[in-house]
Amino acid sequence: MKKFVYVAIVICIFAGCGMLYLNYSGDRNAPVISCSGDLVYLDGMEEEELLEGVIATDEEDGDVSDSLTVERVVTNDTTETATVTYAAKDSSNNIAKATRTVAYEASEEETESETETESETETETETETETEAQTEPESDSEEEDAEALGSTDVLGGAAAVITDEEVQTETEQESGETTAAGLSDTSGEAVTANAAGTSEESGLSEETEDTEDEQSTTVETSSPYAPVLTLTTNRVTIQKGDEFDSLSYIDEITDDYDNKYTLWRRIQVEGSYDTSIAGIYQLVYYVTDTSGYTSNRETLLLIVEDPDEDEQEN
Repeated sequence: MKKFVYVAIVICIFAGCGMLYLNYSGDRNAPVISCSGDLVYLDGMEEEELLEGVIATDEEDGDVSDSLTVERVVTNDTTETATVTYAAKDSSNNIAKATRTVAYEASEEETESETETESETETETETETETEAQTEPESDSEEEDAEALGSTDVLGGAAAVITDEEVQTETEQESGETTAAGLSDTSGEAVTANAAGTSEESGLSEETEDTEDEQSTTVETSSPYAPVLTLTTNRVTIQKGDEFDSLSYIDEITDDYDNKYTLWRRIQVEGSYDTSIAGIYQLVYYVTDTSGYTSNRETLLLIVEDPDEDEQEN
């Protein structure tokens, strides 16, 4: 019985050593992905077209290009470029990734949509400018009318003074006639005052109409239809020479019309970085949907530290 136990223990020890040996002596090197030739990315491009000129080789398995896939495509309308991310694996499930920046040409539908949006904006701006230009001359004419009315009142007052002096020097008979004339002058002043009041009221009504026209041409700049983009964090610290995947820090993107796959292909990342140089880099993320609405802009600070410099300072 004891011999059987000893034999079982020895077998277990040898089996464990064999597993450890296989584990540490196995293939741990990922394949190498290489790209050749020029590629221009177009919207709706098939994966086979994106894989032209791309191969993957492994030290143990040799050519593993059959395992190549396109992980994601990120377009940048500002620089007219697109970043394509490839992935490949060997028989030991060692995974390799590589990125490639290629030229990007937007589809005709997107170009026409952007052109229509720009033309609508220009038309709205011209309408507002014309409305303001029409409002200023009307205000000037109202001021001139008011000045003319003031001059008429002064002349009317002077005429009334002359009439009173004539009443004092003339006979009673002429005085009666002059009184009648004074009454007509008074009624004339009343008519002038009423005309002035009417002009002022019409001027106020015109100003009210102009104000309503200006309010009706006001355009809302914010839209509830714009997509929403969020990041997992706004600050990332890595060591000099480490790998950095900018799109891995996108938490979620939502839109009322486009799905996640469409939005993911239209993500824009502004700013450049170099993981081989220590420093602080600022990246700005946003996405524009197929309707032309742009999301909120999220900022990510990438801090690349140099451990050698830190040791020298200490």
